[in-house]
Amino acid sequence: MFRRSAIAAAAIAALTLAGAAAPAAAGGPPYVENWVDEGGGIAQEAYAPLCEGTVDFEVHFSYRDEGRFQLMERRGELYGQSTHHGEWTWWNPANGESLVVQVNGLDRDQAVATNEDGTVSLIAKSTSSFVAHTAHGARLIGSGAIWVELHIDLGPTESPDDDVVTVVDVPKGVGPEGQSFCELVADELG
Repeated sequence: MFRRSAIAAAAIAALTLAGAAAPAAAGGPPYVENWVDEGGGIAQEAYAPLCEGTVDFEVHFSYRDEGRFQLMERRGELYGQSTHHGEWTWWNPANGESLVVQVNGLDRDQAVATNEDGTVSLIAKSTSSFVAHTAHGARLIGSGAIWVELHIDLGPTESPDDDVVTVVDVPKGVGPEGQSFCELVADELG
């Protein structure tokens, strides 16, 4: 979702400056992008404090996500929607145990407002399914919807990641057996 938010901020700024925000009925979405994100690192550094108190060993990760983002005008504001599919690999370098999580989802802006200070507030709904593949087989670890509120600064920033000003609420996912992702990591990789 954060990839989508960064794209949305750039697209909204570009369309606003160019005056190109024509209604979707006048020719379709004003902005469409197919994207691929890849990366990795040490989970506790990239997502601090990840699983603090549950996972007491270093966890490494790599990921590849791909999707399609569309930006459309609705009620005078630009709304984004993104479909995405990805694979995240998590592993313990000390023992070689690994966990692969496949993610499929749809992110859709539900409410968009331009604030007096020039930032944009988004309330987005993200529906996804998460399937974990471990040495013990595959299992669904979560599906459903989460709601996230973002405040995005459209102006120039010092860092490419500064466009998302605040993430107000990101609930923690829990699997169908009541096991959190951190408990799954501790059980499978420890």
